Amino acid sequence: MWDDTTPNVEKEDLLIANSGSGEVVSVYNVAYLAKEVGASVITVTANPEGRIAKISEVVVHLPAEVWGPGKDTVPSIQPMGCLFEQSLLILHDLMVLILMQKMGITTSQMAKRHRNV
Repeated sequence: MWDDTTPNVEKEDLLIANSGSGEVVSVYNVAYLAKEVGASVITVTANPEGRIAKISEVVVHLPAEVWGPGKDTVPSIQPMGCLFEQSLLILHDLMVLILMQKMGITTSQMAKRHRNV
């Protein structure tokens, strides 16, 4: 987010917004700007009633405890939303694995597209 090396978001792109509370202003602003240029937005959140979810085409409810308001979250002894963040890591790794399989992309091919400096 706000990375100078990230390509422009354009019409027909997909932005995946992650926000445990569903209310983080900077994430909302990025999602809003993506919608303005015609991109689709998927939100992964513990708060499917949050303002980011309200502007998203798809909302993935990840009911892991967050730091801030969450709806029906699974309690955790971990502090400050760590369970939500760890769950995001696993979810996004699974998404990459599924996309690799569907697109026929190998780990070697992915490595060639990864940064090298």
